[in-house]
Amino acid sequence: MKTFLNNLELAHLAASLGSVSTLIGPPKVTSHVEATEEERKQLGIPETLIRCAVGIENIEDIIADFDKALLKI
Repeated sequence: MKTFLNNLELAHLAASLGSVSTLIGPPKVTSHVEATEEERKQLGIPETLIRCAVGIENIEDIIADFDKALLKI
């Protein structure tokens, strides 16, 4: 997960998903920051899950960014 996240250029790592830009991050630092690891596990949220809020950028640019990052893992 870390390699993928570090290789994104267009999508930004963010704790808040309230933006027009594409934002990405694990739930443990975004939507479920206040939940413990055990609570996330009980909710079926694995530590390797990546939450993404797609922004208003060109969709082809977003797809290319994800593809490039995925090829690095």
